[in-house]
Amino acid sequence: MKNMGIETRKITTKIESESLYRNAYPNFGWKFVKSAYILGRSDLITLFFERDTEILNHTELTRLQRKFDAHVKVIHKYENQCHMRATMTACAVGIGGVAVGFVTYLLWTKGLIISSAVFAFFSLALLTLPMFIYRWRIEALKSEYYPLIYENEKTLDQICIKGRSLLF
Repeated sequence: MKNMGIETRKITTKIESESLYRNAYPNFGWKFVKSAYILGRSDLITLFFERDTEILNHTELTRLQRKFDAHVKVIHKYENQCHMRATMTACAVGIGGVAVGFVTYLLWTKGLIISSAVFAFFSLALLTLPMFIYRWRIEALKSEYYPLIYENEKTLDQICIKGRSLLF
């Protein structure tokens, strides 16, 4: 069997996912070559892999790799949705705090000092709450999203095991 060449793959991902790809891609016949940080983006990294084009079970390994990549995208989607929903809730409360602050200003300009003091207290509370609400929402959403993420991670393990078995 004559070696026809080397296939290369470049993956740009979050730094947190680097070890996932570096540990999983060898199960599909890939060999890690190098990594490079992206200038101006401290949260992303580019990973470079290569494999022999004449590898045994190349088609099935490629199919499993695509399935793996699809599950990783789903996991990232769930993680992003969890943080996005918590951020949106916290921002809504913060915007409410700004609105109450505006009402406080209007009351102050009308000479209603006592009413403006009460509204100022609520405005301050609503402007302080978002960081606590964000943390609370993240914890609440973890119970919703983490079982889904866990199921996808179990599937990733099964895909990697199957890929590894095809290499030998």
